[in-house]
Amino acid sequence: MPGAITGSNKVAVGSTTLLSNATLGGTWSSGTPAVVEIDPSTGVVTGISTGTSLITYTSASGCSVSMLITVLPAGWNVNPPQFTYSGQVTAKVLIEGTAVESGFLAAFVGEECRGITEAMYFQPANHFVFVLICYSDTVVGETLTFRYYDSVDEIVYNMDSTVDFISDMIIADAAAPMIMNVGVEFNVSFPAGWSWFSVNSSLNNMTLNYLLSACATDGDYIKNQVSSATYYSGFGWFGTLSQIKSIELYKVKMLNSCSMDFFGRPVDVNATQINLVTGWNWIGYLPQNPLEVNSALSSLSSVENDYIKNQTSSSTFYAGFGWFGDLVNLSPGEGYMIKLANPGTLRYPNTSGKKNVQIFSETNMQLFNTSGFEYNGSITAKVTMDGVQSGSENDLLIAYVDNQIRGVVGGLYFNSKDVWLYPLMIHSNFAEGEIVEFRYFDAANQRYYSCNESIVFKQDMIVASALKPFELNIKTINKIENNNDDTGLKIYPNPFEHFLNIEYDISSQTNVRLTIFNSIGEPVRQLVNQVQEPDHYTIQWDSHLQSSGIYIIKLEVGAKQTIQKVTLLR
Repeated sequence: MPGAITGSNKVAVGSTTLLSNATLGGTWSSGTPAVVEIDPSTGVVTGISTGTSLITYTSASGCSVSMLITVLPAGWNVNPPQFTYSGQVTAKVLIEGTAVESGFLAAFVGEECRGITEAMYFQPANHFVFVLICYSDTVVGETLTFRYYDSVDEIVYNMDSTVDFISDMIIADAAAPMIMNVGVEFNVSFPAGWSWFSVNSSLNNMTLNYLLSACATDGDYIKNQVSSATYYSGFGWFGTLSQIKSIELYKVKMLNSCSMDFFGRPVDVNATQINLVTGWNWIGYLPQNPLEVNSALSSLSSVENDYIKNQTSSSTFYAGFGWFGDLVNLSPGEGYMIKLANPGTLRYPNTSGKKNVQIFSETNMQLFNTSGFEYNGSITAKVTMDGVQSGSENDLLIAYVDNQIRGVVGGLYFNSKDVWLYPLMIHSNFAEGEIVEFRYFDAANQRYYSCNESIVFKQDMIVASALKPFELNIKTINKIENNNDDTGLKIYPNPFEHFLNIEYDISSQTNVRLTIFNSIGEPVRQLVNQVQEPDHYTIQWDSHLQSSGIYIIKLEVGAKQTIQKVTLLR
């Protein structure tokens, strides 16, 4: 009779381990070769796919002995002798509030596994725990994350906890283990340039150096309302800002595209409040789902002309009406600046029972790169053509500085005053001083007009309101042919049902981009992106994959931009 099989009872997908038996001359076999393969003569086991398989050793006399081996996900393997230092974490894992009684817990630094252990029963406390030895080559400084593998349902869960490794550490014990729950993923992407953001989840380690260093480059910069930090290669983030807090808005300037991605604990909305002062407050958004602005800010005793904005849109409070503007919803990942006449306490409603969907404002047409600008400010305007009020949801008001687009918004109807308004966010890299001009696109006649008025930009400016809007006047004899460029852009038919014809002229060799956007500013098709020679060009857009609605055609010829709105009918 062969003795017991010795060796590890686990192996990762794509990895190997060695089993042995004191009785020599026998053969090895796997009950489920699709999960585990084993060399019949050597006992070398190879993980093929997650699951379990019964491994059997049969001696030359025909007697056999078996053991069950579990195949863990790829990468779930660690070789302790490769590391110099170790420490211990004892944890209890909860899935939807229920403690697990089986499975495996692993520690990671990035994607490198630093320890694995199986659940074990601790009789004095009548519960199952994971006593996990974690490994490192540094005495201190690395941050461990944790993942739980449910070997019954073959599911991997990312936990909501982190531990800062210290050699010989002993974190918790079997009687009072560290509690780990399934984490909620938080992810926000930063393009090159400026981005506004907030976080609605938390970890044990919320330092900048942990959350935002993997893709940072020399000179990247972040600030909140009172402090800032700069990234230095070989050192990390340095400055008075070191921790990310959920209640705050952050503005970050990245030299290259980057992202922040982690699994953490959702902020307890019921237990977290944001104390606001008179004047400007930089605030985070705490719920896990979007909320309409009136609902999100319902805990505030708002008064006339209180104001809130994000990087692209804004809304103002009007007594007897509520919040009005193109900032219709507050959403996870976004940060906000709110200006109040009176101090208050913001308590967000709990959205845990709501559907987790992203809601967009139909009037937020981001047709230029707002990340290229540090500052913004807004104006609420109405448009008068030849002395007659004008406007519709299809018309556009566009802000320019030296022929560069600095803001675009569609018409928004304010029924309290029976007027079409344009709550326009304007962007700049100068705190103040740039001259802003305005152009109006009349969708019905497919024409651009220059407005008579201009303003001087100032950061965080709030020009006029829905009750007393800034009046922009147009004389139709001053129409702009081809929007002040020589492209001769023609788009027809409009409205259209399937194919849209686009014609334009290029007078000199230059780079040309022709892009289709939907009504919320998302690019749906790029028709041209290349250097073109002087000529007359005709492009046809086949819209058969798109739904009916408003679309924006943006033609960029060198530094010049032309925007037109079209309607797709089905």
